[in-house]
Amino acid sequence: MMTSLASPAQRAGGRDDVRTALVLVGLAFLVHVLLWIALPSLLEGSIRLDVAEGAIGGQHWRIVYARHPPFTLWLTEMARLYDPLRYQFVYAIGQALAVGGLAGAVWLAYVVSGARGAILAAAMGLLSPYLTISPIELNHNIGVMLFWGLTLATGWFAFSSGKARAWILFGLSVGGGLWAKYAILHLVAGLGIAFLIVPDWRRQLLRPGPWLAVVAGAVVIAPQVWALATHDSDPLTWAVRTEVTGLLDHVTHTLAFTGAALGAIAPMVLIAIVACPRPQALAGVVRRLLLAPPSDPVGVYVTWAAIGPFLVIALAALFFGVDAKSHWLTPVALSFAVWWAVAAVRAGGDPARPRLRLCLALLAAAFVVGYATIRILSPMVQAKPHYADFDGPEMAAIVNAYWQRVSDRPLEAIVTQGVQKGRQLGGSLAFDLGHPVNVFEEASEHLSPWTSAEEVRCTGALVASTVPLSPDTLGPELPISQIEQVDRPLVRGASSQNGKAWLGYVAPSCK
Repeated sequence: MMTSLASPAQRAGGRDDVRTALVLVGLAFLVHVLLWIALPSLLEGSIRLDVAEGAIGGQHWRIVYARHPPFTLWLTEMARLYDPLRYQFVYAIGQALAVGGLAGAVWLAYVVSGARGAILAAAMGLLSPYLTISPIELNHNIGVMLFWGLTLATGWFAFSSGKARAWILFGLSVGGGLWAKYAILHLVAGLGIAFLIVPDWRRQLLRPGPWLAVVAGAVVIAPQVWALATHDSDPLTWAVRTEVTGLLDHVTHTLAFTGAALGAIAPMVLIAIVACPRPQALAGVVRRLLLAPPSDPVGVYVTWAAIGPFLVIALAALFFGVDAKSHWLTPVALSFAVWWAVAAVRAGGDPARPRLRLCLALLAAAFVVGYATIRILSPMVQAKPHYADFDGPEMAAIVNAYWQRVSDRPLEAIVTQGVQKGRQLGGSLAFDLGHPVNVFEEASEHLSPWTSAEEVRCTGALVASTVPLSPDTLGPELPISQIEQVDRPLVRGASSQNGKAWLGYVAPSCK
């Protein structure tokens, strides 16, 4: 058994350093969360598209949906119930998921590279678009971040210790991630490669640990598997869909996704360079870390945790035509932060360098000012306002006044028109009306498996559209009357000739 040769004073000093690092990281997390709840509360006019989808679906508390697992849809519904602070709850939930995931990544950075690595990983994660602007739109990429960070931390604990409880925690983390987004399997694929590279880890296949992880994950995901087997919804089909054709599309989408990945790590690279005394040393470490041999298990783990998910997506785009979206990098940013933090520490990086503090302050200001500028100017410079640029609560008030004029029954159903903008409008109304309402996207019935045209005929419905309506827009079975065109109320007093909405009434007529 090895004993420490450090003196009591040295050990106490080490504990003090850890406490200081924890306090600094904790304060940074707290300030970050409060700032990115306050900013969108002041500058966002309505919930964004993916949040609108959650507001539409979350009210039905289904186990499976046609597009994604249900975790973030349920969270959106929980936020809706906290009126009048529902918007603040949406932003708080997004930040809790993102920062919670970063906490797992920071823990891993601390274990493998000490307090300096933890502080650098925290800075790299917090000063990233994926932990600042992205969590405003509470979606499946944000939902999986918490489980991504947990998987990073528990995976290392399991691989390096071999303990049964560590493997069980790893399986539970992955199983939980599958309730948020199947993209957690991108990380599992990368970690699986790392596991096979290191001989000591690979030999654990002969022990119970890895198989306990499989059982734990299967138990967590079992209700969803059962529901998939007994319902028509098939989110797996959505998850592996392809949207491009032809070799040129495959190549261009792969290159675009690669460019997005380079953009995602750009702030982290800058922090690493400024933290290191010699950029040449950092470049050498980067080369060695990318080619980490089995004798360097830390290097193998953090490298494949970062490049593994990227390669899975990029190769899927190249060979199978998957239209890789830049926002799929959202959870991968946590892996990137750990990787660059480890690289910086190995190159002598020190978070106490004065010029690094200036760099971090400038990056923070850039994100805050950049976001504020975009939000303040966007409604004023766009001829056609994007879906997020109208005042959701005021639009709900307009709809309530319209409904009182045309019907003496409660508003129970909304039919949307206008593809994504129409869906966002319907979801915003579901979020802001103050009572549950069925939202049926007439053009995409698979997105509304909880209602049907027959139910709409019986209950009557509001038609909310971002394209012009006519009496026969929904066909002869659902005639529309009382059509009115209204201005979608834009935030901050901006105006636009094209910021319109059309409202209509489908009278109840049960057969």
